[in-house]
Amino acid sequence: MRANYRRWSEYPYPGEENPPQGSSEPRDWPMFFIFREKDNIFLDPFRQRINWRIKNPNDIDWEKELPIVEATLKLLTPSQIQIAKYWGTVR
Repeated sequence: MRANYRRWSEYPYPGEENPPQGSSEPRDWPMFFIFREKDNIFLDPFRQRINWRIKNPNDIDWEKELPIVEATLKLLTPSQIQIAKYWGTVR
């Protein structure tokens, strides 16, 4: 059972007649609120360096994380599952 939802890009914004044009891929979004300098250094709107707190995947204890993910999956509602499946298949 797959619902055929309309995509957000098919709807015009309020007050507009046509849907937005252009790609919806993140790589095509303008960077209004962060700035990128050489060597992949990112700055906030105040030109302060952003220190991303992203773990290296090699440093993650996947055996410890898996039970947490499995427990979370058991608590999802059918509606949440449907939403996740939709967003997992949007291209």
